[in-house]
Amino acid sequence: MKKFIVGKKFVTSFDVEADLIENFANFSEDYNPIHLQEEVARKYGHPKQVAHGVILMAKISQMIGTKIPGCGAIWLSQEITWVHPVFLDDHIKIILEIAAYSVGAKILSLKTTAFNQNNIKVMEGMAKVKVGVELTTKVLRKKSKRALVTGGLGTIGNAVCQRLAKNGYDLFITYRNDNKKSKLIKKNLERFNVKCELIKIDLLDPLKNWKKKITNLGPLDIFIHCASSDLKRNDAEQIDIQDLRKHMRISCESAIEIVNLLVPQMIKKKFGRFIFIGTSALKDTPQEGWSSYLMSKHALWGYVKNLAVELGSRGITANMISPSLVITNFTAEIPHRAKEVEAMKNPTRRLAVPEDISETIGYICGDEASFINGQNIFLTGGT
Repeated sequence: MKKFIVGKKFVTSFDVEADLIENFANFSEDYNPIHLQEEVARKYGHPKQVAHGVILMAKISQMIGTKIPGCGAIWLSQEITWVHPVFLDDHIKIILEIAAYSVGAKILSLKTTAFNQNNIKVMEGMAKVKVGVELTTKVLRKKSKRALVTGGLGTIGNAVCQRLAKNGYDLFITYRNDNKKSKLIKKNLERFNVKCELIKIDLLDPLKNWKKKITNLGPLDIFIHCASSDLKRNDAEQIDIQDLRKHMRISCESAIEIVNLLVPQMIKKKFGRFIFIGTSALKDTPQEGWSSYLMSKHALWGYVKNLAVELGSRGITANMISPSLVITNFTAEIPHRAKEVEAMKNPTRRLAVPEDISETIGYICGDEASFINGQNIFLTGGT
């Protein structure tokens, strides 16, 4: 957004030539003889032909559209007084001075004055101009493609990393516990000719324990929060507060801390994507015993909505992906029969697979999805 400083002046000048007067007469069809014939002008007390007053207005219009405020401006009104006639062969200087600016209404008030070659004022007035605001410009990604994925060694996290690697993203993957397959996962991702760095972080630890590991990565374009606490059954009337705090810490607090670290650089680049894994239980009837888990996801969703509102104008979007039941280690405790029933109830007659989630996330990360913001996308197969 341009800064408009009260008192700042913008100047243009031009010569009133015979061709200019004649061309304007042809355009406006104002063939008043005092504009075109010197002998007629003299009859009315003028030494030379009198230029059309609107020629000066056209020059002011040119300045409004190209200098102050520039592209997209709409001239709302003009109070004007012709102090002295403008004649053929005059040299005219026009000055626009910023008198006031309404930030809320985006209306600029301009003092308009014009002088001839003898420094005689020929025109004065006040203009009001609506400052143009681009309403459809897409914020496109810069050259870098760098993504941070928490819980990237899990079933869903790994699928997300595979999708991003195919699209050429360098990956920074956080994990909590050593995984025998971590080296193989890293190798599989690097076959797409991208950088892959595994970062051991326990998100249950306070920020000071792992802050530098994130800040040392440098600017990032994407943050995908796949990390989640183990799903421990807790009846609503007997919630384990420690388990609730664990869910809140991993789902919400750590996500907020990472976002706070990444936002300043994303604002500088005017691009960013925040994507968080939710659950379809945010809108459906939840499984019994999911109180702690579900409270943390509701809190996270509230945070995502505010991120979207507050950062959208900076080219940064925030969204949540909420799948229905997926076969992962996280859902291992759900009885097999319950999974069968869930699949049969689904219009697609199946459960969600990690690729359903990763393909959706891959799309949201792209420039094509710049208008998807503040959404909770439920991947449920139609239930």
